[in-house]
Amino acid sequence: MVYPTQCEQKNIQGRVIVNFTIDTVGQISNIKVIQCPKECTEFGEVAVRIIKNMPRWRPGYQNGKPVIVIYNMPFQWEMH
Repeated sequence: MVYPTQCEQKNIQGRVIVNFTIDTVGQISNIKVIQCPKECTEFGEVAVRIIKNMPRWRPGYQNGKPVIVIYNMPFQWEMH
């Protein structure tokens, strides 16, 4: 992950949670930022870009059949 320059200059840290759907063939869709620091919305933009560039996932299964799964993925941004 690349730390957004504007956030780095202001020493802003925070947590982002991205919500997305994995369909029955493992494709990712409906990507939404559901939590992001108000001081630096660029964190959310970077997190969405990371999710969009992921390869297909293995779909979830229930009773032996593939099902749609909604997933929340946290990202923690910290200065080092």
